[in-house]
Amino acid sequence: MAITNVKINGNNVNFKYGLTITELLNQDLDTGILVIPSSEKLDIEPFDLIEIQYEVINTRKFYVGTINEKIVNFQGTKEYQYEISFVSLAIKLQRIILPNKTITQSLDGTQDKTIKTIMQEYLSVYAPSLTLSTPLIQKLGSTIAPEQQWSKPTLFEVFNDLLKPLGSVVTMTDVNIISYLDLDEEGNTIDESFINNQETSQDISQYASAIEVDASNVYDRNAITRTPERYIVRTSQQGVLNSDNQEIILNKPIFEIKKVIAHLSYIDINSIWQKEEIDITDRVVNKKVYDLLRTTTQTGKIQDTSIIKYQRNYIYYEEGSNVIKGLSWLEDDWLPISTASQFAIDNVLYWSAFEQYGSTLANALSGVFNDFTHQQLSFDVEYTTTDNVLFRVRKDIQPRNQSILINSQTNANVYAQALGKQQQEFVNRIGNKEMIITGRYNQYGDIPQLKDKIDNFVLTKREIQFNGSHYNFKGTLSENYSADNMFASINTAKRYTELASPNQATISNHLNEFTYVISKVDEGHTTNKSLMENYIFETYGILNKHIQGAVVQTMLDETTGTTSKELLLETTPYQIGNSFVITMRFENNVNSHLQINDTYQFLNNQQQQAYLNYVDENGRFDRIAIRLYRYDFIPNNRGMWVQAYDYQPQNVDLFYTFKEGASASKYFPELKPSYEINDGGSITTYDIVNENAKVFAFEDTGLIINGGFEDYIKRYKDNREITQETLQFTILGSDDIFIKEKFYEYLAPVYSGTSSRPFRIAYSTSEVYNIRDKVYKGTLLPVNAAEISTSGNQLSIIDTTPFTTWSQVQSNVASYAICDTSGNILVAINGVYSPLYINQQ
Repeated sequence: MAITNVKINGNNVNFKYGLTITELLNQDLDTGILVIPSSEKLDIEPFDLIEIQYEVINTRKFYVGTINEKIVNFQGTKEYQYEISFVSLAIKLQRIILPNKTITQSLDGTQDKTIKTIMQEYLSVYAPSLTLSTPLIQKLGSTIAPEQQWSKPTLFEVFNDLLKPLGSVVTMTDVNIISYLDLDEEGNTIDESFINNQETSQDISQYASAIEVDASNVYDRNAITRTPERYIVRTSQQGVLNSDNQEIILNKPIFEIKKVIAHLSYIDINSIWQKEEIDITDRVVNKKVYDLLRTTTQTGKIQDTSIIKYQRNYIYYEEGSNVIKGLSWLEDDWLPISTASQFAIDNVLYWSAFEQYGSTLANALSGVFNDFTHQQLSFDVEYTTTDNVLFRVRKDIQPRNQSILINSQTNANVYAQALGKQQQEFVNRIGNKEMIITGRYNQYGDIPQLKDKIDNFVLTKREIQFNGSHYNFKGTLSENYSADNMFASINTAKRYTELASPNQATISNHLNEFTYVISKVDEGHTTNKSLMENYIFETYGILNKHIQGAVVQTMLDETTGTTSKELLLETTPYQIGNSFVITMRFENNVNSHLQINDTYQFLNNQQQQAYLNYVDENGRFDRIAIRLYRYDFIPNNRGMWVQAYDYQPQNVDLFYTFKEGASASKYFPELKPSYEINDGGSITTYDIVNENAKVFAFEDTGLIINGGFEDYIKRYKDNREITQETLQFTILGSDDIFIKEKFYEYLAPVYSGTSSRPFRIAYSTSEVYNIRDKVYKGTLLPVNAAEISTSGNQLSIIDTTPFTTWSQVQSNVASYAICDTSGNILVAINGVYSPLYINQQ
């Protein structure tokens, strides 16, 4: 038999012959229709599992899509008919939503990120129950991942984009196994002896011999624009060129500088004219990089280190501009006490010459071009640009008649080679003849597969109807088929060799959702779960018990356990529906916040500061740990004085006064576990964090660091991602416990009332609540006649002296409620009184 059995959620159901499955040779999902002709009422929902068994031993699995239920017999026991559409298991990937994501290869050029690595990392973070199939792993091999960027994508989108370079799309062969369909693979020749009908058609609407594309912002890393002659400095700022406004002006917008050679002539100490060529390419940087360079109060020449680079030693360009700027920049311009008094171009030439030729030439050039003699300095520049390009793409196999259609680019910025390939495949695909064939088959294995062919026609769609003893088949074939290539974005070709600037980065906001249920049963959690359970109840309705901040630490490398410093982040609470939400983020994709730098000298009582990183040298980290603390987690008794820095060379100890309770703030955003205060020679050590004030930490993840299990969760942050974390705490009621909207207003993180626990108790000995009730039932006790009492994750209702009403009635009530002073229900409970417990699920 063709079809032998159909199951929904493991249960056999009736089925009508004619069940149909439709498959497509693209990333669209396979679909089908199932009819259940006569049945008892079934409990079916979307995403229930359908299993179709055919030829006894073969099974295909799908998810329920839409359900149409109809009563077909009203006599006696009702009978129902169901028409159910079903869809590929891969629809699960469309419902897994990722934050903004990017892929950036290692900055040292090693290209350490493969497509397989990315897919496995993303699965471990966002869909840990799913795995890659063995055939897919073999297909991926060690293929390097393209540098990409997505805005709130689904896992389905991301995986399809990653598989595009391999000419494949994502599929799922089982509920937990991800596989692929190879679009470029050559199919077999179709056995036409089974075919009982064949039709061919063609439509003028897309008949084309060529398409014309007027593309904007086209980039090609191999398309180098070169200055036709040496350019001297000019200015775009005003009519007169002077010592303050020198620029190098090019013809086209700059995408990336490839080479800048400075040609200079000068009179040496022997009054002889000299000519030199110096490569200054490494000191011409993108403005986004330039803005992150260090400024300094030091005088004279200052050499870069491998870690610290100084703004005075560089000039810059802005992507999209045609001007190289900063030649005349002086440290004096922003810091009047500085005596740097040398233009940036002079420093650029000096250090470039020093690195390439040594100190003799560098010293000979020092100061020569500080008072510009414009004609004595010129430049050859090589750069890539983003251009407007008008072109036509013709079919590989030309039709008889000429017809040109207009097409447009699909990405704002496009890579020329990828755009060309995309448009070539598009023109080869459109306007071709289409063939429809039908046939009848007794064996499933004889049915033509997608990609099979008849002459130049390729099978791109097949519809299979499962009957009692045979299969009906309908196939759609396209002449000169070409796979759809959507890979034209400029980021697929661009290579990042610096830490991305904040303007190049995107916020990657991870949602961490935790659900708590209020019930009459204590599940007895003793791990990190109990922290938030206890906090929610113990602080409920009490003033000034807010969450003050988050302590965050990143694990830079999960294989070695290398971590960042513990960093303090601000948090913001929101009440949203039946939850409260806590948000936090790092300042940008590299840095946490500015920190006062202990290692720098004072200059005229000014302190240096530096950014504190939360990533490694490639702008990445693997895992993150987050702890939330309530309002009193940093003690307020830390004294008034903190020893500052030695002021060289006088060796005078300086003392800086901080506000009480903020004496360790110079370390911010680093959170020191303890600190010392030297007050007139008396040294006192303080713990900076009250660990008893911790209200949240991730559960142990099984990762062993330093001999213990740690609560770091996977993230695999990329260079171009700005990490933001959102923690959502949803609070629900169990059966017979109904939580009302006003309940959430008294949660400590968002409570803004004027008094603590302004609650009243209502009870009824006969009535019970349902989910729609908004008004209390029975008797509302007077204000202060009873109150709530909390301990850990337990909430009790007790009498308030001298009242005893509640203790007298609590064992006989049919329902009771905690209300505000106006009698609005916060939470209603059916049944006799017992303490309530909150448990994390």
